[in-house]
Amino acid sequence: MSDTSLLHSTLWMIITFVIGFTCVDTIARSWHGMSIIHDIIIIIITIIIAFIIETYTFDEPKFNPDFDLENKIAENIELNGSIDLNKLADFEFRKVYICSSEAPIEHILEDGVFTISHRPFNNDNNYLIFVNEENEVVKFTGLNKKYKILNSTFKEYAREDAIFKFNKLEYKDKTIYELNYFS
Repeated sequence: MSDTSLLHSTLWMIITFVIGFTCVDTIARSWHGMSIIHDIIIIIITIIIAFIIETYTFDEPKFNPDFDLENKIAENIELNGSIDLNKLADFEFRKVYICSSEAPIEHILEDGVFTISHRPFNNDNNYLIFVNEENEVVKFTGLNKKYKILNSTFKEYAREDAIFKFNKLEYKDKTIYELNYFS
């Protein structure tokens, strides 16, 4: 169990205890004719605090980069000098967006859920965002900028056009792979 998961469980146990104890106390007070407004206020405040903490602290992003796919893409580029995303992707997609970390994806994608719930982009990567027929994100992955698949901030490719060839280049003391735009 991760630290976040353990903290999350502990928090919910404490909140459940406070609400349960307050409810029992409220019932006992009502039997004795005492005011229960104080207890109701405590319950409401506890629920509000729990909701705020749950929403803003433990809300894991719905979309996380697919590192296995990233590794497959990188391996294929290095071994074959090319990638065919139709063959590498083990899921259905209609098109793929390739964008830099600076691209305004909220203006590109119609999928509001993705734009607010993905892990933040890393400036060292370009991103491949796969979408379905409804233009909803089905998967996304980063691709290190050593694989120069992008010559602008954004490109869009239909599934059938998602085949790329790369040139291997030696640059200073590094090897980079640049998209062959003439293939």
